[in-house]
Amino acid sequence: MKKLDFETMLKKLKGDIPIAASIVNIPELPSKPKEKKIKKLYSKTTLRRLRNDIPIATLIEEILEIPSKISEGYFRFLCPKCKEFNTATNPKTNLGRCFKCNTNYNPIDIVMIVKHFNFKDAVMFLDNLKKI
Repeated sequence: MKKLDFETMLKKLKGDIPIAASIVNIPELPSKPKEKKIKKLYSKTTLRRLRNDIPIATLIEEILEIPSKISEGYFRFLCPKCKEFNTATNPKTNLGRCFKCNTNYNPIDIVMIVKHFNFKDAVMFLDNLKKI
């Protein structure tokens, strides 16, 4: 590689001599791929309805048939992740929680885990259920 004197470097900086051409050939970086817009398949209203209108205790016990029991006044279920009964459901928020592995479940989440569905399939599964 040839050394450049100060005057030549100054000319290059001013733009009189193209820098890349005289020093090194720098490959152009590939352009950033265009982001694909994801088409929304379900409205916010539909997702909210599926999360809130299907009672999680009924879903767990009757639809998914996860082992469950009433203990200390709480509906408890076998956590699909850690297999412990250190769980509870809250009918006001329609959420389940495992206190052992600190996982929260809404109806969509628990269907995804138990049935090994992706989000879309879990939503379709719940959407096809008649309102309980």
